[in-house]
Amino acid sequence: MGDRHELHSYSVLLQSYSYANYVRKNCTNVKAILKVDDDIAWNVEKVFNFLGEIDPGEDVLYCQTVLKPWVERRKQERWLVSLISTPLS
Repeated sequence: MGDRHELHSYSVLLQSYSYANYVRKNCTNVKAILKVDDDIAWNVEKVFNFLGEIDPGEDVLYCQTVLKPWVERRKQERWLVSLISTPLS
């Protein structure tokens, strides 16, 4: 199992590097780059307000990690995530 985890981690790292390299080479005249995972819900209004406050003259990387993410467990909800599929959350 360790080898699969290491391979997955390397793959994610390589994808992130490739993405960042593409952006660096091809998106030179943009105010901001926003990368959001496809499996999250986000507040569009808050993000756009935040992006409006960014100084385009700064060369800054902003990140945020959610330490205790909320996972939908109610059976009647559309986005239910089973305890079996994410036991550590």
